[in-house]
Amino acid sequence: MTASASVALLLVLAGCSSTSQADVERVVSRFYGAYSDRDGPAACALLAPATRQAVVSAAGKPCSAGLFEEKLAGTGQPTTASVYGDQAQVRMNGDTVFVARFPVGWRVVAVGCTRIRGKPYQCEVEVG
Repeated sequence: MTASASVALLLVLAGCSSTSQADVERVVSRFYGAYSDRDGPAACALLAPATRQAVVSAAGKPCSAGLFEEKLAGTGQPTTASVYGDQAQVRMNGDTVFVARFPVGWRVVAVGCTRIRGKPYQCEVEVG
């Protein structure tokens, strides 16, 4: 899959705060903690609604089961986080994760993303 329009938009937005940076790092850490513990309900609860629906559509089963059909490579804690208004990019060993702010807090929009030279990110789990 290619990166969604929201991921592309992330690269042109500006603005950052350390509180938001810590919040997005925490959400990504919690997501990967739940994913590695195979806690589907907890991991899916941290996905953006459209991303959760994309998992259901792709897998043909509930998010809590379908998410584990994806082999996500992120390990350890986030190494860097950049916040751009209501969107953020978090880098980890083996993964780049895109996050957006919703009324309920920060949620993962795309995960399992790899930069492709001369192209947008390719993500394992994303909208569209």
